[in-house]
Amino acid sequence: STAGVLSFTPAANASGSAIVSISLQDNGGTANGGVDSLATQTFTITVTAVNDAPIIDANGVLPPDIDGTATYSEAIGGPQPITTANLIVSDQENNNITSVVVTLGGATATESLAVDPTSLPTSFTQTYTAGTLTISGPTAAAPTAIEAMLQTLTYDNTSKNPGTSRTVSIVATDDGTPTAATSDPATQIAITITTVDDPPSIDPIIYPDDVLTVPEGGSNNITTHELSASDPDTAPANLVFTVTTLPVNGQLLKNGTALALNGTFTQADIAVGLLSYTHNGSETTSDSFTFNLSDGTTTISGRFDIIVTPVNNAPVITLTSGATPYLMGDPPVVIDSGATVSDSDSLDFNTGQLSVALTGGSTGDRLSVLNEGSGVGQIGVSGTSVLFGSTVIGTIISDGSYPTSLVITFNSSATPAVAQALARAITFSNLSASPTSGSRAATFTVSDGDGLTSAPASKQITINQPPVAVDDTVNVTINSIAQAIDVLANDSDPEDDTLTVTAVTQGSHGTVAVGAGGANVTYTPDANYIGADSFTYTISDGHGGSATATVRVTVHKAMMFLPFVTKPAYADLKGSISVNPASPEAGKQVRIEVTVTNQGDAPASNFWVDFYINPSQVPEVNDPWNEVCGVNPCFGLAWYYTGTLAPGQSIVFNSAPQSAGNPNGYKTDASNWLGYFANGTQKLYAIVDSWNRNTSNTARNPNGAIYERDETNNRAEQDIIVTLGTLPSMMQNQTTNAILPRN
Repeated sequence: STAGVLSFTPAANASGSAIVSISLQDNGGTANGGVDSLATQTFTITVTAVNDAPIIDANGVLPPDIDGTATYSEAIGGPQPITTANLIVSDQENNNITSVVVTLGGATATESLAVDPTSLPTSFTQTYTAGTLTISGPTAAAPTAIEAMLQTLTYDNTSKNPGTSRTVSIVATDDGTPTAATSDPATQIAITITTVDDPPSIDPIIYPDDVLTVPEGGSNNITTHELSASDPDTAPANLVFTVTTLPVNGQLLKNGTALALNGTFTQADIAVGLLSYTHNGSETTSDSFTFNLSDGTTTISGRFDIIVTPVNNAPVITLTSGATPYLMGDPPVVIDSGATVSDSDSLDFNTGQLSVALTGGSTGDRLSVLNEGSGVGQIGVSGTSVLFGSTVIGTIISDGSYPTSLVITFNSSATPAVAQALARAITFSNLSASPTSGSRAATFTVSDGDGLTSAPASKQITINQPPVAVDDTVNVTINSIAQAIDVLANDSDPEDDTLTVTAVTQGSHGTVAVGAGGANVTYTPDANYIGADSFTYTISDGHGGSATATVRVTVHKAMMFLPFVTKPAYADLKGSISVNPASPEAGKQVRIEVTVTNQGDAPASNFWVDFYINPSQVPEVNDPWNEVCGVNPCFGLAWYYTGTLAPGQSIVFNSAPQSAGNPNGYKTDASNWLGYFANGTQKLYAIVDSWNRNTSNTARNPNGAIYERDETNNRAEQDIIVTLGTLPSMMQNQTTNAILPRN
């Protein structure tokens, strides 16, 4: 170079020594001792030999272009060649090859490399591990043998989602000296993978526990154990299920919302627990839905089955609305002929029961089974056996006498329909001589014999005592028209119900009609008739109770009085006693009635009536009952009448306390009465117009407060025999001071 640097480049692949001679000359001449040239200089250059690495040329083009390309088809599958006959293996020194290493970049477990085993040089073996194919032998092989071998190199990928490309690197090592050499750079083969779309699939159910099981009426999540779809080249979020038929016996829900027909969910929804099924509680043991599954390219269909495990449902008993009326003394009345019994999953009620209990009842109340007969569809009773038609369906184990319940235990013949027929044949009655009024509640329950009992169903029973109708005596004038007769004035009702006239019979000599609203009756005598007549009328308390009494009519001539002839008009009060029952049992409730009739021709009002029980003497007017007591404790009743009792009318006072609904009851501040008698014979008296004292407690008039035509007929008396009974604890009698003063 111009800098005086001499360089030496040996020939390619040459080695050994070379002698280099160098002479230096100029053209200055030799005058004056100059020198035009120097003596030739020599030196030796030694080139040291180096072992060249073998070269693998994948495409047959001269280096440096040694890389190649290949394709792999997923559709064809299996091992496919990635080299061709163009591949060349060479070594500059013609050294033999001891090993070849083929490396697959990013290898997975589904990939492999191999050469044709028949192409292996003698004693060579091949081993593929984790993306590396190693080919070697105990002795070296000629490059041509390695070349022939590598021309059979194949690549295989068994994955359903193999990707789109791979790179294979190949290096060879020779046996040259002084050291072996390995190909550098490595030969690269770029593999292009042609993929195909894989259809989705439904994973099969392997274990019985993987079938969705839901209790009757319950819910459960559908997990990947029960429903799992897979697609090697599609993500779970893109695997879409479309519902083509809905469950029949329940609902399919996604995130709590019911799916409609053609609704969708994904495999990802299943994986995170969003898909569930809820059974509708019907008596079914299975359900299912069908679907289409799509990966966006391919669609398949499927069916999902559900097992429903039965759950025992309780029976149901229902009763109709409203109350059942019962009139005291009537035969047993059916409580509810419209009762229904059902059970969605029991064919029979074997070992179950029908139980009916009373609340608010009293002694004498009785629940029983109506003996309809032994015909088809009838309920019958034989001893303690209950029959439906001629078949025994159960046994009465508790007879229903209050306070015990009525209980019938069923056998296997008692179907829900039979139990319904029995429920419709349950009756109520009262066997007591002095029943307690008011309402009761009958509560029904049914058990199915499998451990469950219905919710209770109740029906009200209203207890009614009949009213009391008292005969009437009236006078009417010849040829009068529609004379109103207040027949209700002396009638009464134990529960103080409002009474109305509901029916009349016709007189033999006159026309009878029910007055407006049933408040009275009207009587019209036949034209020009004079004499006696009679008819009956019937009253109702509005709750099923009724009674009938007789009205005796006297039709008389019109009365004419001369102006100078006068006759004073006086009332004439007469009383009578009635005890119901007539021969009561000691300690049992009785009803006392005192009927006062005005037999005179003037009205009477504002008078007292006293009732005496075993007095110490025969009472007289102005002897109040509490001042003539014959026993201790002392009991008696007193009534004060403020109305007007017209001639011919009667009024009935009763032994219930006076109230707005019972104006003819006794005055509580002038009476002492427990409602029953003691054992033995009882001497009873009643005095009408019994009191007429002043504030000093002395008699104003010994004959009472009413001037009467006959002052000797004011007292009534009666003896009764009270049969042996048990007396409740008695209250003490009131003192005279507690009773007085009377108004």
